[in-house]
Amino acid sequence: MKKSIIILFLAIGGLLVSCKKDDSLPPSHQGSLTAFEVALSKTNNLRAEVTATFSTETSYHIAYWETANPQKVQQTNTYKATGITHKTLLFLKPNTDYTCQIITTTGIKSPLKTFKTKSIETFLPNATLLEDKFKEKIEGFLLANNRSSKHIYLMDMNGTVVWYEPVPDTPAVVNYDSRTQRFYLLTDAPGEGLFVFNSKKLKIIDLFGNIELEKEFASIPELNNREVHHECRPLPDGNIGLVTYIHQTVDLSSKGGSQTDTVTGDGFVIMTPKGEIVKTWSCFDHLNPIDYPNIAQKKIKEDWIHANSIDQDSEGNYYMTTNRDSELWKINGKTGELMYRVGENGTIKPTEKLLSHGIHCAIVQAPNEVLVIDNARNNQFTGSRALIYNVNEQMKTVSVPLEVALPKGMSSGTRSNVQFIDNQHVLFALSTQKQVLITNRSTPLEIKRTLSLPYTFYRVTYIPTIQY
Repeated sequence: MKKSIIILFLAIGGLLVSCKKDDSLPPSHQGSLTAFEVALSKTNNLRAEVTATFSTETSYHIAYWETANPQKVQQTNTYKATGITHKTLLFLKPNTDYTCQIITTTGIKSPLKTFKTKSIETFLPNATLLEDKFKEKIEGFLLANNRSSKHIYLMDMNGTVVWYEPVPDTPAVVNYDSRTQRFYLLTDAPGEGLFVFNSKKLKIIDLFGNIELEKEFASIPELNNREVHHECRPLPDGNIGLVTYIHQTVDLSSKGGSQTDTVTGDGFVIMTPKGEIVKTWSCFDHLNPIDYPNIAQKKIKEDWIHANSIDQDSEGNYYMTTNRDSELWKINGKTGELMYRVGENGTIKPTEKLLSHGIHCAIVQAPNEVLVIDNARNNQFTGSRALIYNVNEQMKTVSVPLEVALPKGMSSGTRSNVQFIDNQHVLFALSTQKQVLITNRSTPLEIKRTLSLPYTFYRVTYIPTIQY
């Protein structure tokens, strides 16, 4: 009887073991990797979660590819782990079957695992590739934000969305820092009206959607009487440049206004990655509104300067673009002196042909050498242009070593940006046209690729590579 009971227990135990899901690997594959599973993220349709178990400390990476295209393999950085570890796979196309594998630095390869991504079309439709003259593939990503669906996202260079992150408090502006692999966002801006970029909050998030910093501007004493708008740029020194409106009481009675009129000018603040303000600057310390003939007009005194970008050079100086008079400003990073203003009414004036009309998005190439987009609102001969302003401070002159002009009619009245893809090509992001163009730098200009986005955007910026 006792022998029969023992046999019964052994049989039941064997049955239970055979029914249990076994994630362990066969001895031929095992090494220190004892288990490996992958599944689509439950919260994001374009991320997959990998779980692995190592019996000893192991260095490894994860390789993954579209199942239908095994020649093109993506892979993560090399990680080191012991025991159970979790990693996330990024930059996946919607509605696509994928295969992945763990590979240790000793050359051991796990069995293959598969998963499939889901559609995102209902809230983030892909861009449409209207024209493509490139024979070679362009690597990299295009970063944009969508206010209406409350997302920031990355497309591949053909316009397919491969990464996204929901931002419930509405992303108005987004920038990316390749050094920290962080996204910098202005959020909580009004949906309509004159000041649609006036934001209430700064957010910094990583590639996996983790919030590194969330700062309410109303909680910062240095921002009293200021409103942050249009820019949250990570700077070369590691800090963050924020463009701000400043409200100042000014006697405009000599211009037909009152003795206590409010003029809204501009300035900037510099914030550390921890959310501390370390520098403030105001245009009112360097310019007098009374010197502007139409300052008492409602639309001008409410938005006198309309700055829209800030950047920093290797010497610590700052550059701003101002849309009201289409000027490029340089501000001394140590003294705060407004060193020059490039524009028709500025302290340094380009030739008539090279004046900008709707300047945006300063990108410093070198000290006193700045790439900008000219929206060309008043230009009868070209569309939007990429211009480099190269300033000689001693001679008080400016030259334009680069001018890349789109054909007449191809322009964006507001917003937009330009950026170099490489030493031969320029990216134009035309916001109100809802188009992203890649052109050469030659004359005559040739449009090499055209993408049409399904909605108006603020900027679309190029990111050459992201390795995680």
